[in-house]
Amino acid sequence: MPTNTEILLSLVAGTVPPDRNCPKTGQDVVNLVQDFVSVQGNPASGSGGGSSDSVAEQALNTANTALAAVQSLESAQKAVRVTSSPIPIPTGDSNFSYSFTPPMPSTDYTISVAYLAGASGFASAFYGWRVLESSLTVNGFNLLFDNTPANTKVTVRVVQN
Repeated sequence: MPTNTEILLSLVAGTVPPDRNCPKTGQDVVNLVQDFVSVQGNPASGSGGGSSDSVAEQALNTANTALAAVQSLESAQKAVRVTSSPIPIPTGDSNFSYSFTPPMPSTDYTISVAYLAGASGFASAFYGWRVLESSLTVNGFNLLFDNTPANTKVTVRVVQN
């Protein structure tokens, strides 16, 4: 645990007269302290020195600086979601719901679809797709596939804008 090495104030005991050397009650002790002990230092400042002199203050400042740096890096990173494996798409026209966890920060993201054709492949007139706009949420969306040949799979990549 860090130790605060800053001295804020000090207590100085004055000379106690012989007739008060033997306090008998707690109140006698309190009276001795009030009468013969003084505080030296600069109590008006509240810290006795600059904030950079305090180990605890330096640790707090360092922690806050590190937190700000991490938050800045985190906000600069774009959220990305990718399918873990190719997804088979039914032959013909179909509607596919794609969902992800954790959710995206917002619905402002770009969707990319990569087709993996069967062994023979097909002409580019096949493989049409579009996003159902009303389905866009932070948790996923629906893709509409048109004229999909048999044995077709896709991978989906979503990147926050």
